[in-house]
Amino acid sequence: AYVDSGATLTAPMGDVLVTSTSTSFTNAVATGAAVSFLNVTAMLADSTISAPTRAFVTGGVRVNAGGFRLFAHGFGKEGVTERTALSKVTVGGVSVVGGDGGKATSTVSGAVEAYVDQLASININPAINTSGAIEIEAEAKSQAATDTPGGSGGGVTVTALLGEAT
Repeated sequence: AYVDSGATLTAPMGDVLVTSTSTSFTNAVATGAAVSFLNVTAMLADSTISAPTRAFVTGGVRVNAGGFRLFAHGFGKEGVTERTALSKVTVGGVSVVGGDGGKATSTVSGAVEAYVDQLASININPAINTSGAIEIEAEAKSQAATDTPGGSGGGVTVTALLGEAT
C-alpha cells in the first residue's frame, strides 16, 4: 500500500491509516520409489517465496491528521504478514545395485518494510478521539522448512537425502 505524487490526506478529527498485509504459502512435494536389479532414483522439490510487502508514503505527500499509522503488517498487528515455504522429498528403492537421492529446498525472501521518504510532510494535530501519534511498523512471520525421509535396501545401495531451508 502506498500514497504517492503530491497527494494530500486530511483527517482533522481522526487518524490516517495506511496498511499493507500479505499471506504467501507454497508447498512442493516429490515422491519416488524403485524396485529392480539396477536402479537410480533422484527426486527434487523446490519451494520459493520472494515477494515484498511494503507500506510507504513518498513523493511530496502531505498528511494533516489527528494521528498517522503506517503498517506493513495490518492494523493493530491483527493481520501480520505471513510467508511459509515448505518442501518434501521422499525417495526409496530396493535393488541389487542402486542409488537413491533427493533434495528439498525451501526459501523465503523479500522485504517487509514501512517508510516515509524525506519529501513527505506529516503534520499531527491531536484532537479528541485521535491517537496524536505517528506509528510506523513492519512485521512478518516467515517459515522455511524441508523434510527428506527415505532410504534404500538391497545388495549394494547408496542413499543421499539433502534439505536446505533459508
